[in-house]
Amino acid sequence: MIQRSFAASPPVRLAAHPTLLEEFEEERKQQAAMMRKMKLDPAKFRTETERVEAIAEYFRFHKQFKILGFWDWDQQLNPNGYGTKGQSSKAH
Repeated sequence: MIQRSFAASPPVRLAAHPTLLEEFEEERKQQAAMMRKMKLDPAKFRTETERVEAIAEYFRFHKQFKILGFWDWDQQLNPNGYGTKGQSSKAH
């Protein structure tokens, strides 16, 4: 399934860059600590799907390791692309 491979690929590629993953995990720990201070249970919000989405969002604008959004990925890497060259990532 193409969408799954798009969503699953960031953690696989990031595994080759452990210091970048550690940076992400440290920020997640800080977020969890803030949630606990607000009397929220981080475990209720942390799923594997959420983690993949959080990784993609965290590295979306990262200087060293940029993860493409769906439409950028579709245009640049997907051999069976869905969009057109003029497709925007914004909702119409």
